[in-house]
Amino acid sequence: MVYEIGKGIPEYDKPTDLQAIRGEKLSDIVLPEGWVWKDSTTSLTETGEKAFPAVFTPEDTTNYNTAEESLTVKVFLCDHKDIDEKISVAREYYDRIKNDSAYATIATDLKKAIEDAKKTTDDYDVSADELSTALAALSTAINTAQSGVKDADDAKAANSVSDKIEALKTPDQITLADRSSIEAARSAYNALTDDQKAKVSADTLKKLTDAENRIQALDVEASSTPTPEVSTNGKNEVSKPQKPIIQVKNSAKGTVALKVKNVEADGYEIIYALNKKLTKKKKTKTITVSSGKIKKLKKGKTYYFKVRAFNKKSDGTKMYGDWSSVKKVKIKKYRFKQTYQKTQPPKRKRRGCCFLVAIILHLGIQA
Repeated sequence: MVYEIGKGIPEYDKPTDLQAIRGEKLSDIVLPEGWVWKDSTTSLTETGEKAFPAVFTPEDTTNYNTAEESLTVKVFLCDHKDIDEKISVAREYYDRIKNDSAYATIATDLKKAIEDAKKTTDDYDVSADELSTALAALSTAINTAQSGVKDADDAKAANSVSDKIEALKTPDQITLADRSSIEAARSAYNALTDDQKAKVSADTLKKLTDAENRIQALDVEASSTPTPEVSTNGKNEVSKPQKPIIQVKNSAKGTVALKVKNVEADGYEIIYALNKKLTKKKKTKTITVSSGKIKKLKKGKTYYFKVRAFNKKSDGTKMYGDWSSVKKVKIKKYRFKQTYQKTQPPKRKRRGCCFLVAIILHLGIQA
């Protein structure tokens, strides 16, 4: 008895989402590898979902048969490619923002625009003009959503900075101990973009500038306040430091070495800038020893420096002394210089002179 083993049925994925334009042929529709239309010359004369036979041929034709399937093709009156791609872009952006409550209204509007565009593309007989109108509407919806998200982000950043400024004390309550919180609020405001700064109200910004002006006034008062007397509870037992004398020197590439003389204190406040009035590119640094280095200075630029000393009170506030005179130093442009070491020829030994001395000494001894 002879047994014959027949060929098996191959495994395959049936192609989906096939699209074409009325008037094309099946040969214009590209199928995945292994698939061919049974009659690729068939013309697509009607719109809608149409089924056409196709054949799948496996790689192993020795052990497997070919398979025939009916594939569905969506035949449209016009090309939907552009609007389909735009719908994909809109859906991707919608998925990014839909779960953030700050964008709830924006996401809802974009979702509706996507649904409206999809209704248009689902119509097989929609005209090219209608597709163009739908595409423009969806593009506008995407731009509106992106603009709305940016506006919401800007408002969030501006509100965060506004909260920091509003938390500052009123000028009549401010002390020098509030300097750090005021400087932090200014730094946060400066970090905003121009669009974000525009969302900080004028009243809020005025509160920040009023606070800064109050700190400056307190600095002036502190520098001109006479040495306090020692109180019975000892809290103000601190003296006003003397006016310091400073030395500045360009010590290395982009670095200035600064030394404070004539005063001993708990610390020293250094201000340096690119002009004598100390307003251009002004920076401040505090050190706790009488010498320090200022780094990362620009080569070829002239910097101006002044220093004042301070002593700390037991309550954390500082008693400042008078400012030193302004000193300036130009940052050198260091260049590599190649040096050469001169070599001297070896000295000749004067043997003749030594020999003559030895003879004289010998004769003297014999005499």
